Amino acid sequence: MAAIVYLDVDDEITSAAARIRGSAETHVALVVPHGSRLGTSRINFRLLAREALARERTLGIVTPDPATRALATSAGLAAFASVGEYEGSLAAPAATSAPDESGPPDAEPSSPPAAAEAPADPPSPIPAADPTVVMPAVTPPSTTAPARKPATPADAPRDRDRPPRTIPGPPGALGAHGVAVAIVAVLAITLIAGGVAAYLLLPSATITITPRIEAVGPLPMSVLADPAVTEVDTTDGVIPATRISIEVETTDTFQATGRRVETERATGQVTFSSLNPAGSNTIPSGSIVSTEGGIRFRTLASVTLPPAQIIVGVPITIEPSTANVRVEAASEGPAGNVPPNAITVVPAGEDPNLTRVRNAAATEGGRRDEFTLVRQADVDAAVQRLRQDVEAQFEARLADAALVPAGATLFRETAVLGEPTPAPEPADLVGDEVDAFELTMVATGTVVAVDPSPVEAIARSRITSGVAGGYRLIEGSVEIDVGAPSVAGETVSYPVTARATRVRTVDGDVLLDAVKGQPIPRARAILEDFGVVTIAVWPDWVTSIPTLEDRVTLTVRPAAAPEPTGSPRPSGTAAPSSAGASAPVSPSPAPGSASPSGSP
Repeated sequence: MAAIVYLDVDDEITSAAARIRGSAETHVALVVPHGSRLGTSRINFRLLAREALARERTLGIVTPDPATRALATSAGLAAFASVGEYEGSLAAPAATSAPDESGPPDAEPSSPPAAAEAPADPPSPIPAADPTVVMPAVTPPSTTAPARKPATPADAPRDRDRPPRTIPGPPGALGAHGVAVAIVAVLAITLIAGGVAAYLLLPSATITITPRIEAVGPLPMSVLADPAVTEVDTTDGVIPATRISIEVETTDTFQATGRRVETERATGQVTFSSLNPAGSNTIPSGSIVSTEGGIRFRTLASVTLPPAQIIVGVPITIEPSTANVRVEAASEGPAGNVPPNAITVVPAGEDPNLTRVRNAAATEGGRRDEFTLVRQADVDAAVQRLRQDVEAQFEARLADAALVPAGATLFRETAVLGEPTPAPEPADLVGDEVDAFELTMVATGTVVAVDPSPVEAIARSRITSGVAGGYRLIEGSVEIDVGAPSVAGETVSYPVTARATRVRTVDGDVLLDAVKGQPIPRARAILEDFGVVTIAVWPDWVTSIPTLEDRVTLTVRPAAAPEPTGSPRPSGTAAPSSAGASAPVSPSPAPGSASPSGSP
């Protein structure tokens, strides 16, 4: 018995192999429907043949598709157009190589016609010494010729149905061996001619793919320059910035405007005299005596004058009593220094006729001295002035081109001047008795400079790494646009926009394997993802891409930019057809082959 296994269109090679392993029959026939995935590659049938051999099964392929039968036959399997044909082959094994001529009209032999035409008994070798036999030059037919040929005049009645041809020659020149050799030569020539005709008349296809150029971007990004970073970070988009330190110093001398005054009171001694014989007179401490000019002095102690003495004589005289007391000037300063006998005015309340006062010696010691000293206001004004000088020097240094490293840009917005430090400490200067003082102010500032050259490198790396697999950037298409940077503290931010164009990476060999044996609409759908596709087949009634590599030419043209919508197509360029078969175009012959003849 034989196991008839019906496969679905979507069954894979693994499913078919499992059906073979699961069959208990010695003979297994796989019924492959039209359009099955198994019928797209000769490798599939080779794998099935290997599986059947390993399981000791006799495998046959039943399919109505001539191309699928050709693939199965090329893999060494017997192929049949119907289940009835397969079952008939089991009943009469000899029919497997030559199916019943009365079968379905589209049935074809499961083995090349050459096998059926081989003579049952090969002729005996021709003796080398026989000069009357001439062997024609025979070129073996291509081993890649498919099992079935399109219906052409080459499909004339087979040689086996024709009467044997004879090679003319002198009577009696050829014996039995000569006739056999002539028959073999005729058969070889017939086979060669049939193979060449089959090769020239087999379907062919010419495929061209023009990859489309696609825009990448615009890709916006932001690149930060940070003085805390020491290396370029492509992943985070950060580049180093340089923090430049600037030291400024200024010194100046300032006048002191403060004053200190020292004064002393003049002191001396006065003598009081009393001419009053009637009684004593006490002058209390603190009594004021003065000069005629009004310079006053204060007594420093109380003094009592005894009564004056009357001396009887001619004339009678009065001897005044006297007492000395220390005095000091009522006001400080040198005005209290008066000469002798300058103090003559007695204290208020005393009778100048009875009481008198004199300074026998000059009063002295009265003085007023002034000294220059530094006030707090002097120090405050000096500090303010030096601060302004330091700031002016800092601004001047920022404008110095020698301060900026080569290739870098200085950002004044990042400039910061630290708190100035005075020397000596201003508070220590206050009160110094000097005419002038010197003050120094020192400050340290910083500013950020950035070398922007890594910005473009980061943007280029970002847009390059973002290209999806299967694509490549077109060389020289990357455009980097760096905008005006902005500053926040010591960080500088560069707005960047990157653009480029890409194209699909097309491997012609891979695509050729993917479309061989596929229906033309499906082949077009596979290829159109890679660009603009043109498929031309010959003859024009062919609906599938041939499975033989030497009958398919796939060319990848240089990439082209996409056409603007509504733009006219250049003359001579055929628009890709959306139908199952391309417009009738004469195909390019396979390399090394002749151009097809008799094309419709």
